[in-house]
Amino acid sequence: MLIRSVKSVLLAALLLGLSGCVVPTLILPSSGFTGIAVTNGRYSFSSAAYMPGPEELIDYRFRSVGVDYVGIVDTDEQNQCTWMPCGGVWPSTWEENPEIAEVIVDRWGCTAEDIDEFYRDTLDKLHQDLHFNTLGMWGRRKVKNPGFPGYGNCSVDGQNRMYYLLELNFPDPANFNPQSASAYLEETIIPQFGNDPCLIGYIPWNEINFNDYSRSEIEEYANQVYDVIYEAEEAAGVGHHLIFSGAIGTPRTLEAYQGPWTQICTPDPASDNNRIAPLAIFNAIAVNMYIDGASLGLAEWQYSDQWDYNGNKSILECIHNSTGKPILITETGIGARDSGIVPDPYWEPNYVETQEERGAAYARALQQFGEKPYILGVHWYMLFDGYKQCNGEQWVDYQRNCGIFQNLFSLGEGYFTPYLGLTQSIAVANKRFIHSWLPVHEP
Repeated sequence: MLIRSVKSVLLAALLLGLSGCVVPTLILPSSGFTGIAVTNGRYSFSSAAYMPGPEELIDYRFRSVGVDYVGIVDTDEQNQCTWMPCGGVWPSTWEENPEIAEVIVDRWGCTAEDIDEFYRDTLDKLHQDLHFNTLGMWGRRKVKNPGFPGYGNCSVDGQNRMYYLLELNFPDPANFNPQSASAYLEETIIPQFGNDPCLIGYIPWNEINFNDYSRSEIEEYANQVYDVIYEAEEAAGVGHHLIFSGAIGTPRTLEAYQGPWTQICTPDPASDNNRIAPLAIFNAIAVNMYIDGASLGLAEWQYSDQWDYNGNKSILECIHNSTGKPILITETGIGARDSGIVPDPYWEPNYVETQEERGAAYARALQQFGEKPYILGVHWYMLFDGYKQCNGEQWVDYQRNCGIFQNLFSLGEGYFTPYLGLTQSIAVANKRFIHSWLPVHEP
């Protein structure tokens, strides 16, 4: 399609502010950026009513405590993606799981009414220690791509708001219907958000099992999704927004999927460790700006001293050299299964157990990231130890300590050491991030 052939040019024009469309001013901080993704554990927005945050919710929860960069993980209509921060359990709401609620109350002595205070205390401390830049992020489901370097405040009718990216929930390739998707956009999304000056762009969402589709099928799907969004905005006469793809695709094993970067950037194409590769492959196809490193940290942090790919020092450098694109590290965290901060028990049963060791490992990782000029930044995500400390895939051992936030605020001074180490390492890493890849539109 002609529209596809000119899409990269148009997106570049949007980024440069040359298209004349309504596009937020890009303000890229020289000091780099760090963010935090938190869940909306109390307020559940239905599919018909999810918003980029009512002003009173934004102001009360976040702006009032001075937090500049926030990612909210909201529930979808099945309430499948809510993490209750007071109890650190995820992925379901306690309203639908009374047995979880009972454990939360017994273990932590907290209820839904305590969440507001939790957020205020937590975010206030994070703001003081980390000095966030600005970006607002709201979505129906788990945020896979928490953003783009800070944009500053969005002012509407004299009121300061946050810029945001909007996640769009589409079916997987086998069930994707362009006509239905177009109707969803034209009837629901664009009328509500299309002319909002605070909207930066869209993040199409779907978890794709890469074992089920070939590279060409994934590429076709990506192009279909992009065309549907682009054409819907064209038909509505609204300014074209940026389209990100960090939320499309979930890394899986690659027993049936062998793409070019799989061969180049993994030591053993048959290894289950190749779950890190498909997301990079997909984004190399679909994104004109950068590679979303949502799960790329696994090899980087755990095996960077062991692997060598044709002279490359790490899998991140390998992917960068292979694609020519910078990398935005997202979905990093403390003890999250895909983060690889410490050896995952799935691969290494003798993994370290203590918060101090995990904190030190994460600090080293951030310092390594800060030394790499092709890395745009790091988003601090999944701030809980769910996989390792909550008994893995079944998420049933709720009696254990699930989360650095819970440890930080509930278990005493002994748990402040790794947290402070993280803030210091983030400050060091931020000074080294280089944003020369991204064009800047000055007002």
